[in-house]
Amino acid sequence: MRWPLPYPKRGDVMGILFIVVLLCLIAFGFNWFPTSKTNNGFGPEWDCTPVPNGQPICIKKLGQ
Repeated sequence: MRWPLPYPKRGDVMGILFIVVLLCLIAFGFNWFPTSKTNNGFGPEWDCTPVPNGQPICIKKLGQ
């Protein structure tokens, strides 16, 4: 019985590995460096810190 698909060549394997590494770097970048800080409905004079369980804690910045 013949295999219906040709065996992958070295260039095919390297191309697949390159795409996998590129996608992993993109996913790592989005996870490690978030694109923006979430706005919880307060203005820039508030500093909101997310907490693991529950709502974020917001404190008004001093001097504003």
